[in-house]
Amino acid sequence: MEAVSRGAAEAGGHVIGVLASSFSSKPNRWVRQEIVVADWEQRLRKLIALGDGYVACPGGTGTLVELAVAWEKIHKRLLPRRPLVVLGNFWRQVVEQIEAADPKSRGVVFQAASVPAALEILKKDLSK
Repeated sequence: MEAVSRGAAEAGGHVIGVLASSFSSKPNRWVRQEIVVADWEQRLRKLIALGDGYVACPGGTGTLVELAVAWEKIHKRLLPRRPLVVLGNFWRQVVEQIEAADPKSRGVVFQAASVPAALEILKKDLSK
């Protein structure tokens, strides 16, 4: 997350770190505002509530859960429409498998080959 935070900060963004007190992690040096919640589930809810759009970078099971929850909430209209972008090919097979199993979920997740492409998708979708 440090690389993402650094990139956002260097581009002029206000970096918010949502930390769970049940973890022993500390914010990286690029975080300008900290929000501390009790546990992982509260952290997930807060991250989704704060986002105007989302970019899923390559990651592990935690990132997979974040992607799945955001996708489901947008797909089921439990959240207003927000851009959800997966970066690179890392999540491609996951997206393809879910869209094949549930065709109604198509069009919720955008795939971007690069950071500039992800930014363009976010800008275009957020300007609507």
